[in-house]
Formats: sequence, C-alpha cells, structure tokens
Amino acid sequence: MGKGTGLALLYGLAGALPLLIAFSVPGGVLFMLLVPLPLFLSGLSLGSTAVLLSATTACLALSLLIAMATTQVAGSLASGLADGVGIFLGTAFTLALPVVVLVRQALLNRTNDDGSVEWYPAGLLVMWLTGAGVALLAFSFGSLLWFGSGESLEAIFAGQLTDALRLVVPDAEDAQLQEAAATTAQIGLGLGLDSWLMVIAANGILAQGVLGRFGRNLRPAPDITQFDLPNWLALALAATALVAMLAPGDIGFLARSLVVVLLLPYFFAGLAVVHAACRNRGARTVMLTIFYIILILFAWPAALVAGLGLLDQVIGLRRRLLAAAGKQENE
Repeated sequence: MGKGTGLALLYGLAGALPLLIAFSVPGGVLFMLLVPLPLFLSGLSLGSTAVLLSATTACLALSLLIAMATTQVAGSLASGLADGVGIFLGTAFTLALPVVVLVRQALLNRTNDDGSVEWYPAGLLVMWLTGAGVALLAFSFGSLLWFGSGESLEAIFAGQLTDALRLVVPDAEDAQLQEAAATTAQIGLGLGLDSWLMVIAANGILAQGVLGRFGRNLRPAPDITQFDLPNWLALALAATALVAMLAPGDIGFLARSLVVVLLLPYFFAGLAVVHAACRNRGARTVMLTIFYIILILFAWPAALVAGLGLLDQVIGLRRRLLAAAGKQENE
C-alpha cells in the first residue's frame, strides 16, 4: 500500500469522526458540518483518485456507525443494515459525489503558450456546485413524490417541517408550528439546499487554505476578485422566476425552490464584489473580518450579497472597482 493510498484511507476515516463527536459530546452536532473537510484535504493534496477513495471510505464508515447504533437501539440487525444502506446512499449522493466532482474540476489545468499554468476558474467551480444543488433538488422532489399521499408537494414538505419543529420546540402550539412551517415551506427546500452547498464550499475553501499554509496544495488558491459567471445563468434565473410567479401547484413550488438554488452563484459573485471593493484598502483585513462575522451571525445579509452579485453581472460593478484599484496602485 502506497503512502498516498494510506493517507487517503486515513482522510476517509477522519470524515466519520464528526459523527462520533456529534453523538458523544453535548452540542457536538455542529461538528457534522466538518464532514467534507477531510475529503477536500485528501483531494486537494493527493489528487482525484485519492478523494474518490477517501469519499468511499467515509461513506462506508458513516454507514457502519449508523448501522451499529440502530442495531443496538432497536435490537434488530435488519433495521441496522437498512439504515446503514440508506446512510451510505444518502452520503454518497449528497456529500461524496459533490466533493469528488469539485476536486476533479478544481485540479484541471492547462499550460499556455507562454508557459504559464491556467487553472479551472472559480466561477465554473461554483456552477458545478450549483449543478449539484439542482440534482439534489430533483432528488428531494422525487422523494416527496415517492412518500407522498396525494397532497401537494408543498403541503407534504410543510408537514415534514412541522414534525421537525415539534421536536425542536415541543412546548409550542400546533397551530403556530403549522403556520411557521407553511411560511417556511414556500422556499425552505431551496434555502436548505443552499445552506448545505455553502457548507461544502466553506470546507473546500478551508481545506485549500490549510494546505496552502503548509505547502501541500496541488493548485494555487483562486483570486476571488476574478470570479466570473456565464451570461446564460441570468436568463435561466429570469425564466425560472417567471414560472415561479405564474405556475400554480407543484410546478410553482419546484420553480421557487430552483430560483433559490440558482441564486447561489450570485452570492459568490457578490462576495467577489466585496473583495474587489476592499482591495488596496488600508484596513482591508479588518473590514473583511467584520463583514464575514456579520454574514455568519445573521442570515439576511446573504440576500443582499446575492443581489450585489446580480447587479455585478448587469453593470460590471466588480470590474469597475478593480479598474479603480488599479489606477490607485499606479498613482
């Protein structure tokens, strides 16, 4: 067994550690957000084959842990095996596959005529991440249809949210829970998917930063101010938003969720604008730190950032800011 293979296996096993922490430490559920981190560390330092091995190992380890826990609690091996298989398929589709695809694309590069190396652009990486979100949305709708009972998909999803809220807030009145769930259900599925995709992206960025710190990264960190999105995305978003406003029933519900997912690339475009605005500022690090703290603590600024990204694609705001920063450097 080569050194790279051994490290890939260790990274995969490390991907299961957050689950152990979540079950054994009070408040440890937050560590579940770090499950993608070891997989990105593997892929961005060892390559595409390594991340595939790490992802498979992590999925197997996670499914085995769940199977053992279910068997112990329910006293049924069949239930444990069923839950284990379900966890393996679920983590493979929602976690392993997006990470493997993103790592593969991130490591693509070509050598230009002048000998410089051009790496796969960050904007297209975000488009692949968004594609994963669209696939997960389709999977979610398929699941709602499969387990549905003739109700609308929005009503089914609202019912599931009500059950979840009842576990979180057991003392609340059912009428209040149902009202909150009905309101959230309108775009809640898209928001949930966006949140998970941002967790994946954050782990990838963190892994790249850690590896770069120790000189183990295979590719350099992309310059976020050079973030570009394809022009057709705005047309797709506009068409989907029109369907969301006009279409009734399940189609409207699907379109509203898809609109939220398609806004994700513009959130990253908005971040690029913010970084461009802070370039050449004396207090750049402090300004960006405060900005990200506010962004983490409060949810609503994310919508403003996405709107800033939309504005950038329309009027080229980021390029104007970079041009102004370039003039300032030359003065």
